[in-house]
Formats: sequence, structure tokens, C-alpha cells
Amino acid sequence: MRGPGRLARWVLAFAVASLALHGSAFAEVTLRLSGVPDRLSFPLPAGSNQVLTVTVSGGKVKSVWLATGRSAKLRVMLDDIGEGRYETNLAAPGVSAVLAADPGARQLQAFAETQAGAVIESIPIQYAVGDLLENLVAVYVYAGGQRHEVLRFPSGRQPADWEERQMLWLMLQGGEGFGYGAARRWFVPERTERLEVRLRASAPLAAAQAQAGDRKWAFSSAEGGTSLSLAVTPEIAKAWGESGTLSVRYSQAGDEVTLATLHAPPSRLDLPAGSATVTIIQRCSKEIPGSNGYLRLSLGDITVGQVLTTVEAADGTVLVDETSVRAGDSLTFRIGEEDYKLTLTRLVNLLIGDDFGVFEVSTTVNPEAQRIRDLIHIVETSDIVFIRNDKEYSGAQAAAHLRSKLQQAEEEVKTLDEFIDKVASRSWLSGQPYRVKLPDGTELEAAVWLRQQAARLTQEQPAAPAAQPEPAAPKAP
Repeated sequence: MRGPGRLARWVLAFAVASLALHGSAFAEVTLRLSGVPDRLSFPLPAGSNQVLTVTVSGGKVKSVWLATGRSAKLRVMLDDIGEGRYETNLAAPGVSAVLAADPGARQLQAFAETQAGAVIESIPIQYAVGDLLENLVAVYVYAGGQRHEVLRFPSGRQPADWEERQMLWLMLQGGEGFGYGAARRWFVPERTERLEVRLRASAPLAAAQAQAGDRKWAFSSAEGGTSLSLAVTPEIAKAWGESGTLSVRYSQAGDEVTLATLHAPPSRLDLPAGSATVTIIQRCSKEIPGSNGYLRLSLGDITVGQVLTTVEAADGTVLVDETSVRAGDSLTFRIGEEDYKLTLTRLVNLLIGDDFGVFEVSTTVNPEAQRIRDLIHIVETSDIVFIRNDKEYSGAQAAAHLRSKLQQAEEEVKTLDEFIDKVASRSWLSGQPYRVKLPDGTELEAAVWLRQQAARLTQEQPAAPAAQPEPAAPKAP
């Protein structure tokens, strides 16, 4: 019986020794973290440093990294600085990118792979990802050689409480940029150089994009990640002008918000019937029809059958300075290349209630001049290639050239046919006919193609509008 007992003791001793050997391989290896702040929120402020050190005890490891979990695919590898110590700077952009990538994760751990291939982990560290709005400072538009601020977040502080933050968020979601010190802004796309979203901290996951219609353009990172910038190319300017608006959207860690909607001034008033009326109470202002909110008509006091009248654009441009008018008087102003007439048709003084005036806004362009401008607009927005003196130009370039020639020949050109024959058919310098290349590769003489488009314009002319009834007295606001 002594044999089996001796064998049992030998097996037990072997098992204990095996456990000890295996334990020395990974059970005794531990990770200790130092340099972790009491409160950790990513991304850390730009220019700051927060060095995290992981000290490995009880054995050697192949590598050490930070991640949000054992199975996380994104990792921050730590640098081996010797003597079992590994370091990384938590303020580095890559750290924020990894830790903010998963919006649902809010803790990180240090992991290490032992020489035997086992993975050990540290105790978890709780952290927070900064609110989408906390990183923002301002949105700028660079236009006409100047920097224009269209959105400003409070300097030195964030929204004070939940209600204030919610109010700011709702205002931003409206897309007009009504945040701290912000306003609806108008810019000429062709005169706008670039857009900028400036950040309070380096936030590598932060992204911005501009959108016009269904076209989108991504901002690029600049100045060490504290600024996102987008150059306004001719392509962007054209899409912006055609859609009328360009929205600036900002996103971080899955959240997105519209910071500002930039409006392009209209190149003409939208007056399908050729004219429209607007009724306005004294000492008030009102949008001029067809201007999409860009123009406002303002009245002073109505006294002795006359009233001071002003027309001002949303960007501050005064189109009609304060002028006294009576019923039957007209004022003129220009939008883009179009001239318009503002006529006071009625001025009403009431014994009880608010006095008001009725104005008619109408185009002053004669029909032929309007058709010429419409034809140039077709050239500008078409997909043709315009061939002039054997060189190819885009539709926009061709339109600019034709407008320049039209200005020089304005006294000689009174009809659409004269415009095609004298301006748009051939080069004045070489006498060589202009040609157009269609999207399918077909080439035509420019005069032939232009007359085809002119025929379309004639077919699309609207019928004369029916007489409008006299407007009733407006209700007091």
C-alpha cells in the first residue's frame, strides 16, 4: 500500500510544480497605471500633456496597449521606455481618435501580451468624451478679403446648464446658425474664398462638411487639428449659387449638427408674373416679394400723403436710401444684372388703426433685353464646351465673355437676334465662328445652338397675368 501513496504524493508534487511554472508565466504578471487624472475627458485641451505610464511587474511582455475592451479592434500602442515601463501621451490626437470612436464606451484599460501569448489587463479607467458643442469656438467665412464671424460660442465657458445647452442645440438644428452672436448671413459665392470651423481643443474625430443641394464637400484639418477649413472652389460656388444655400455641418463621435446656413444673394427677383404687390404698415419693414428674404422694404411715418421709404439688403447693402414718395412715385434698384421698379400705388391714412402703403415691384427690363439675359444664363448653366479661337471654355466662362462683349455693344444690340448675330456668333478679333461641343461630343456652330435655345425661350414665355384685386387694409401686427 505504500507504493500507491508514494505515487499519489509524486503526482501532487508535479501538479503543484506545473501550476507554479505556468503561474510564473502569466499569473504573476501585473499592470500598474500612474499619471491618470481624477477626471479624464477626451479630447484633452490643445497644447496640454497627460502622460500615462504602465509599469509591468512579475515578468516580461511582448507589447502593451490601451483599448476600450479586450476585443476592441482599435488600440493605442504604448512606447517601451525600459525597465518594464510603457508610456503614452493621453493628449495625443490618436488617443482621442481611438477612445472617442465608440460613443458607447466610457472606460479604457491597459492590456499586455505575455511571452507565453496570454493577454492580461489592468483595472478599468473611467473617462468621458466631450460634448459635441464643447470643442467649438466659431465659424468663419472669408470673403472679399475679410473674415466674417457667423457663429461664436461663449468665450471661456460652455452653456451653463442643461436648459441653456438644449436651447442652443435646438437653435443650431434650425440650420440658420442662431447661436451665440450668430445671425443668418448672406455671401456672394464667387467672392467667398474659404470657410473655417475653429475648435477649442484638438479633436481628431471632429469633421465638418459643406452641403449645397445634394452635393457635399469635406473640410480638411489644419493648425494641429484645432481648425477645419474648406476652400470655396468654382465648383462649390456654382452649386451654392444654384441651390441658394450652403450649409456648414459639424460632427463628432456620431453626433452631427448644422452650424450655419449661408445664403447666396439672388441674381434676380422671382416674379413669375412680372410684378408683385406688397402691403406694409407705417414704421414697419417687410420682405420684398421674390427676394427669398434678401430684400426688405421699410416705411417711416405716413404724413401729409407721403412716406419715407428704404430698401435694404440682408447683408447691409442699401439699395434705396431713405426717400420720400407719394402715390404714383417710383423708385428703381438693381439685383444682380436686373433693374426693378418699386411703385407706391396707394397710401392710406386711417382715423382708427394703422396707416399703410401698397407698393408694386416690377421689372424694368424690356422683353428683348430679358431674353438676351435668359439666353446667357442658359449658356452659363449648360454642360456644353464653348470653343473660341480653337480654345475650349466652360459654359460659365463663355457666359462671362458674352456679358463683357454685350456691355461693349450695348448701343448696337437691341434684340435677341442682334445679340446672336453681332456678339455671340464669332470672335471680333479673328472673325472665327464660335462653336459648341455638346455632352455627346457633337459639335455645332454656336449661332445654330443659340438659336435653338432662343426658340425654347420663346415657347416658355408665360401668358400675361390676370388683373389682381385691390388689397384690403392689413391687420395691425
